[in-house]
Amino acid sequence: MADRSKSGFTLLEITISVAIMVLIVTVVFPQVGDIAKVQLNTTARRLIGATRHTCFQALLTKKDYVFNYDLDKNEYWIGEIVLDLETKMTTQKEVKRGLGRRRKLPPGITFKAIELADGKSATKGEALTRFLHNGMNDRTVIELMDGKNRETCITIPSSACGIKPGCS
Repeated sequence: MADRSKSGFTLLEITISVAIMVLIVTVVFPQVGDIAKVQLNTTARRLIGATRHTCFQALLTKKDYVFNYDLDKNEYWIGEIVLDLETKMTTQKEVKRGLGRRRKLPPGITFKAIELADGKSATKGEALTRFLHNGMNDRTVIELMDGKNRETCITIPSSACGIKPGCS
């Protein structure tokens, strides 16, 4: 005769397994829908870090920088403002190292608009925020949007590196 004690699962084991699966489905699956929201907030925090870096770089090096936004390509990068002594004209030299190099927003995240210091709002093309060596910069509001039309904002005030999440 075969030993029945080793040939299957008990009702208690099956019940516990089903209860664990129900718990996983009710707790984990609702969180999966919020991954896009997490990605939107993470992108905002990265932009805050990059703009703060630009501000501190301007203060530390005593040079002027520009934080560039390409709203059509959903890219951003840092440029150093350089004065040509012959022509007395300023140009921008792209910083191609560290946080300054050109970066693309994650898939599904876009620049909705960039509100500039003059009160105008850019929704296409390129825009920029100047960070000057004396700690001053252009007031800018960066609006980001994800594929589900959820939005978040970053406010860059016109004084030394006080960049924060939210619109104001």
